[in-house]
Amino acid sequence: MSITFLCPSGHRLCAPEEQAETAVTCPICGHGTIVPRKSDCLAAASSSGVPAVEAMLGAAASPQPAAERRSEPVGPPPLPEQPEVVEPGKSEARVEDPAAPLAAKGLNGNGQRIGPRHAPPPLPVQRAARSPSRPRWARAWFDLVRPSADHSASDAYSPEQGKVQGVWWLAASLGLAVLFSAAPALAHRDLQLAPGWARAVLLIAVLQWFYIAWMAATPDWSTVRIVMMVFAGVSALYAVATAYALATPLDSPMPLGMGAIRSSLARWCGAVLLVMTLATYFCGRFSANWQRQWRLQAARNGRVLSS
Repeated sequence: MSITFLCPSGHRLCAPEEQAETAVTCPICGHGTIVPRKSDCLAAASSSGVPAVEAMLGAAASPQPAAERRSEPVGPPPLPEQPEVVEPGKSEARVEDPAAPLAAKGLNGNGQRIGPRHAPPPLPVQRAARSPSRPRWARAWFDLVRPSADHSASDAYSPEQGKVQGVWWLAASLGLAVLFSAAPALAHRDLQLAPGWARAVLLIAVLQWFYIAWMAATPDWSTVRIVMMVFAGVSALYAVATAYALATPLDSPMPLGMGAIRSSLARWCGAVLLVMTLATYFCGRFSANWQRQWRLQAARNGRVLSS
């Protein structure tokens, strides 16, 4: 047998007895309700003294407008205000929220049980990006050159004007030293006819001039130190040339066409070795003093220093 009951909006619904105490949805208004037991309907009818069908139908006995008997609308209608329904034999009966008993039983609006499968997925957790590991010296240098949050932009390191002018004077002095070392090779203007030693001297001089120009364009203690290393390497080359000129017998041939200048080769290489050694010393001293002042200034600004 079927059970006839009303939805919260007053629409007449029928359901088989097997669906008693189950949640269903009204196909007209879309509200959810629970199918009552037939015994409850009969008890309500006997207590009120009216037939069971009349007690269950109640407001449905009056003819409904055509707009309410139409099929389910295309779009979801706005939720109407829940009217108070007074059943026969009761002074007041307030219609409860149909979703409340469903939620208490763990059901959704369609009568389906809410389980772990229907639960929404957890929100993704955004983890902080980890910076790649750097060696200790790299971390110290990064902390040294990176402006900290509690320091303003005015605390950023900038070379003093006196140091910049000192770099320019040092660059001019080094340029003259390189010109002195390349003076014998400047007489051979045609490089195709020049001997091998003249080409080697000019190549070394051009390399030194390039580093000197780079140091003057970017004045810093680190660039001065790199130029010091370049001049130290050139000094080592001229030291080897001086020792080779002194140790080679007079009747032995010499490479790069240096046999034609055998008599003056040792004196010229020795003089250039002395000049390059002095240039290396002055570059190293200037760079060391500048670096020491830079570390003191960084320590006053409260930054991390690396030994």
